[in-house]
Amino acid sequence: NITSADDVTVGNDLTFSGTIRSGQDVSIGERAIVSGSVLVGKKVTVKKDSTLTGDVHAGDDIKFHEDSVVSGNIYGADKVTLGKRSTAGQLHGKDVTIDDDAASGAMFASRDAKVEDRAVVNGSVNAGDDVELKKDSRVNGDVTYKDDLKKDKSATVTGTTAKGTAAAPTAPLAPDVASDGPKDWQGSR
Repeated sequence: NITSADDVTVGNDLTFSGTIRSGQDVSIGERAIVSGSVLVGKKVTVKKDSTLTGDVHAGDDIKFHEDSVVSGNIYGADKVTLGKRSTAGQLHGKDVTIDDDAASGAMFASRDAKVEDRAVVNGSVNAGDDVELKKDSRVNGDVTYKDDLKKDKSATVTGTTAKGTAAAPTAPLAPDVASDGPKDWQGSR
């Protein structure tokens, strides 16, 4: 396990098993493999071709770059972005976006939810404000929004679409971070 009040970096091509807790930011390098939950006071960045098995909780933004795989749910207090060709479990945040050709579980956005070109959501999409479904996107579930639904003519929703009060996203867990600990983990190759 890693616990730090500072930033934590898991380098490129490294493997780590255990929980990562940081009062600041966490960066997971390219092609890194992390097996365990990540609890962060601020931002989480998961670089290209990385794999994370566990839930991610952040007090700010979460960004998964292209081709990353997350086997777990994602809870961000602000923006959550799932990069091109990436996969993840449920997504929770204020503004939630899944990029082109990505796939996720249900999406819960207290503001806006955006499903980009050819992206797939396997579950419902719930937004406190707007939902945008771009070209050839697919939602295998219901879409609930408060203000506006912008749906490309080629986008598909297998469930219902309803204007009304959407389910509120689950708040991220605040990380329990000690005042000292290792800053960077160099791990094994």
